[in-house]
Amino acid sequence: MGLALNLCDALVAANEDARALAVIQFVRQLKPDLAELAVRHAILLAFNQQWAASAHALEDLGLSTRDMLMVYLESVGINAKRFGWTAKRLPTPQMLYQLHAFKAMLEGDWRGREALTLQIQQWATQAHSHLEAHDWRDAQFFALMLPLSEETQDHISQSSRRYFVKRAGAAQLPDWQEHPDGRIHLAIAAQDMADERQRCLLSGWLKRVDRSRFAIHLLRNSLTLRAARCRHRSTGRFLYGHCRPEQHGCRATNPRKASAYFHGHGLLHALVSR
Repeated sequence: MGLALNLCDALVAANEDARALAVIQFVRQLKPDLAELAVRHAILLAFNQQWAASAHALEDLGLSTRDMLMVYLESVGINAKRFGWTAKRLPTPQMLYQLHAFKAMLEGDWRGREALTLQIQQWATQAHSHLEAHDWRDAQFFALMLPLSEETQDHISQSSRRYFVKRAGAAQLPDWQEHPDGRIHLAIAAQDMADERQRCLLSGWLKRVDRSRFAIHLLRNSLTLRAARCRHRSTGRFLYGHCRPEQHGCRATNPRKASAYFHGHGLLHALVSR
């Protein structure tokens, strides 16, 4: 049994998901009640896009087995805490598949590129049609690696914003407020500006913003070198590009704190990215 588990994990690491699922399904015939097998089976069903079977398998996991599932996700490179997943709030099979397939591409394995592109297109369209809120935490990278249309990217952005608004709570969102400079003040809370891809994507978007109409406030967890210099010269937070540092100190650690900060300073609303 130990050899079978090791073989399954090695196949998952090599992104051989169909072969890994075949191994688990074979071994489960011998040990149908083994928790380690149940965890891997539920996850591998998701990795192989068997949504209904995976959802059913996840729901059937006991509480102790769900804790084991969270640990196993970490072992295969999926940060459960980052997405707020717990034993009581399990991820959807679609999200598990998306993160696993995207991680494979980051490792240079592009075999699942077409399937992932199709899945994201269908999921984004469905979410947009039903006004569903989904966690597209890595959405800003999809456009760099997948042939997604601008319409699909727009659907992803809207669905992602609904998700974070729902997490932050509607009561904490700021009302429209007029500013003395006559511009609309927008806020972006970014988790990590040290990542070059994230930085370049936001930089390209900000270059197209009309400075006479909009003021963009960028808050992040980590400081870039430029932001650190601004902090040295000013006691305030760093405002990207179109704005100058103001005398307020804040770094957005999560959607709830970011939303409360925006409300306190009269910013229109928060567009929260990775």
